[in-house]
Amino acid sequence: WCLGSGVCEDILGNHHSPVSALAASPDGSILVTGCEDGNVHVWDLATKTASDTFQAHQARVTSLCFAPKGGAFVSSSFDSTAKIWELLDTESPECLNSFECPGLVNSAVFSPDGSMIATASEGGTMMLWSAGGWHVPLIRLQSHDAAVTDVAFAPDGLAVATASMDHTVKIWRTKAHHGGASAFLRGRWVTGIGDPLLLCGHGDAVKAAVFAPNGQTLLSAAADCTIRIWDSIAGDCLLKLTGHGSVLTSVAFASSGKVFASADDAGFLQLWDTTGHCITKLQIHE
Repeated sequence: WCLGSGVCEDILGNHHSPVSALAASPDGSILVTGCEDGNVHVWDLATKTASDTFQAHQARVTSLCFAPKGGAFVSSSFDSTAKIWELLDTESPECLNSFECPGLVNSAVFSPDGSMIATASEGGTMMLWSAGGWHVPLIRLQSHDAAVTDVAFAPDGLAVATASMDHTVKIWRTKAHHGGASAFLRGRWVTGIGDPLLLCGHGDAVKAAVFAPNGQTLLSAAADCTIRIWDSIAGDCLLKLTGHGSVLTSVAFASSGKVFASADDAGFLQLWDTTGHCITKLQIHE
């Protein structure tokens, strides 16, 4: 889609099952799409063609996220696993690591330095894993009283937000805030986690949460058809946006941090600025 004109520029077809997740590589050259049948499709965005399709999971793919550098990405699934894959030039992606989680996995993301994976599970559990090979979680938190629907790292890697079916968002911070470079994020997390900052206000399940690029604010999108903008340090709700008429499914900031997009289960996408002004509204799917 061209957001400026609202015109659909191309359609990537050949999926044999509903598309349930997607992610673009950091350089914008590759798109991966995940489906309800467990397949992942790899697309060359220059040619708009599928370079590969492979069976990544035994159940629905729920999320996809590229590492900040290189060609690796992580997938999560209702088969209770998250897996790290490496894109190869001459053959199907190679599975570098697989993490067994307690219950259905709704989301998995890389930390900003690529050293860790965070997973969100149906049982209210959020776990942090070493991306490099450990099959036992570094940290396991019973973070909510209901399913954790989404998980997101802060840009500095020292906080994680969890969204839940219990209508809340929680922000968890490592106790070690001092010294060190990003390469030591993993070690700083295992020193301990403080009490979470609780964000309350939504009237239904929170479906998605994401930090702004500056880390100072956080967006949450919920089944109550609203988006909230929060002060991620104080926990105050700065804005409540009500432009959608259906359950919100996702929300994402542009890299500039000046605009963000939200999508709902009726097929609408809206583009907003951070003052809460709706820039454009598109029906992108039926």
